[in-house]
Amino acid sequence: MKMYRAAAYMRLSVAGRSETESESIANQEYCIRRFVDEQPDIEIVSCRIDDGYSGLIFQRPSFCAMLQDATDGQINCIIVRDLSRFGREFVETGRYLRNILPAYGIRFIAISDGIDTNRISAKDDLLMQIKSAINDEFSRDISMKTRRALSTMRKNGLYVGACPVYGYLKSNEDKHQLVIDEYAANIVRDIFEMKISGASAAVIAKELNDRNVLSPLEYKKSKGLPYSKNGFTDKSNSRWSASTIIRILKDETYIGTLVQGKQYSINYKVKKQVTKPVDEWVQMEMSHEAIVPYYDFQTIQRLMLLDTRISSGMGKVNLFSGLLICDYCDAGMTRKTTARSGKRYHYYYCCAGKKNGCHSPAFIEEGALEAHVFKGIESYIKEVESLVRRSSQMNKDEVNQELTSGITAQIKKLQNDLDEAQFFTSKLRTTLLNGIISEEDYAWMKADYAAKIFSLKNEIDLLVRETQTIIMRREERVQWLFNISEFAEATTFDRAMIVRLVKNICVRSKNNIVVDFVYAIE
Repeated sequence: MKMYRAAAYMRLSVAGRSETESESIANQEYCIRRFVDEQPDIEIVSCRIDDGYSGLIFQRPSFCAMLQDATDGQINCIIVRDLSRFGREFVETGRYLRNILPAYGIRFIAISDGIDTNRISAKDDLLMQIKSAINDEFSRDISMKTRRALSTMRKNGLYVGACPVYGYLKSNEDKHQLVIDEYAANIVRDIFEMKISGASAAVIAKELNDRNVLSPLEYKKSKGLPYSKNGFTDKSNSRWSASTIIRILKDETYIGTLVQGKQYSINYKVKKQVTKPVDEWVQMEMSHEAIVPYYDFQTIQRLMLLDTRISSGMGKVNLFSGLLICDYCDAGMTRKTTARSGKRYHYYYCCAGKKNGCHSPAFIEEGALEAHVFKGIESYIKEVESLVRRSSQMNKDEVNQELTSGITAQIKKLQNDLDEAQFFTSKLRTTLLNGIISEEDYAWMKADYAAKIFSLKNEIDLLVRETQTIIMRREERVQWLFNISEFAEATTFDRAMIVRLVKNICVRSKNNIVVDFVYAIE
């Protein structure tokens, strides 16, 4: 009697895993060992387990190791609980069972499906093909349902990722909701504040490294948190870098906005990710608590588009860097330093100059510029203080109602339509039992009303979220006004204050300077 040296192969996909150990793996092994106990010509010489791997791919660690055992002659039999554990992809599974395994003289047994290649008949071969095709179709169906479910959750503002960005954690109560990780969030706030104060991304990274602050990747590793291989790290030593800082500064997650669905796989068999056009990304505001104020985030996005130069030997940009514009040609203006009689003088001049088409290049001494700009800022802050006083006298609820009145009317109409659809749905069964409609009409009308109800609920949810966003943005604007009014007590002006207030400064001459503020006083 020929003896078979068997490999017991167990597999479980990610979707089938539990929070602790995978019970299905233990069940598969129990089933295989129980079967082998009744087979005098088979002994198990190895157990191969791929826990967390899809059956659609065959580049699995233990699967490949098992094939190497077959190549080396260490095994001549493979046993699985059922065919789907071996593989779900129809074509590739058939190639292994028909060509590869027979070439190495490997006996294949799928216990639950009654497949044993030592005893296979034409009928059994057809059955094996049918089961393999069913397993393939099952994977396709699961893939489509998963895609639809994920799409719906994204549109409802639910987090569906595996690894939250630095500064956030998954809520213990709801894994689809992000909550703030206070330690990391404070680091993120420091990064934004340093940027607003004029520090470059490279200087911010150096500061964090000098303070021995763990990079996002190392921090997640130290806390046992999930992390992505393509996360906030771009160097092998996982230290803070300029590119890491820039990614954080551009991430809308920090203002409470979820941006998901940026990539997709072509189909359920191809795992390679393809990036979608930006207009197809799913963006939901106010999905979670913000770490960074909305207006500070917008200020930094504006700053990152400016041409800002770092002073020689300094880690911060100049006070007006990137803000000055020549009124004659719209070119930027550059700071220049000269020395006369042992004194240093600073001035700004048009970058273009007459040689590059500017007929009357702007030129201004730094002291004159500062005096004019600071006077304009003082006047602006006084107007803000006046607006704050007027705002404090307004009824907050009345203002919010006025801002959202149009959307509220839409919600009311949709709610009436929803109530009507739900009412008719509740009467359908009675209508059927009374013989007014047929079974076919009942099934069709029930499905139609269900789809309508689902659509109306989604529309209402989106409008409610839009209402909340409008109110939140107004409250943020009011808070911004209060914050700006606090500058009234300032005796000096720094970079952080100027970039929060000023959009650009248009210079024609020392007596003709126009300061364009970020937000006009309304």
